[in-house]
Amino acid sequence: MTIQLLKNEFLEKLETSSRFASSKLSSTTSLQGVCLIGEENKINFYSTDLNYYYHTTLKNESNEKFKIIVEPRKIIEFLSLLTEVKIEVEIKEKAVIITQGKIKGQFPLFQM
Repeated sequence: MTIQLLKNEFLEKLETSSRFASSKLSSTTSLQGVCLIGEENKINFYSTDLNYYYHTTLKNESNEKFKIIVEPRKIIEFLSLLTEVKIEVEIKEKAVIITQGKIKGQFPLFQM
C-alpha cells in the first residue's frame, strides 16, 4: 500500500514521537520505535518509554489501514535531506519505502 504525505508534517510528527521512545530498554524493540496505525483518513503516532506516553494524529487522504512499528531516527535523518514537497510512503511486509522523485530510502519494520 502507498500513502502520499507532506514531508514536513510527517517529519514533525515523527520527530516529536521519537522523543518519547526508549533507547535504553533494549529487551523490547517495540518500545524503541514509534507505532504508526493507519485508519480512515488519518495516521496515529504512538510512542512510550513506560514513564511517558505520546499520541498524535496526521490527516491524510488515504483510507488504508495498517499497523507498524518503525525505528524513527534513521527515517528522520533521511527525511531531513529531502526537499519540502510530498513523499510517497510504501508499506511492505518487512519494510517501509519512502520515495520522493528518484530518491528512495528503505527502512526495516520492528516485529509486533
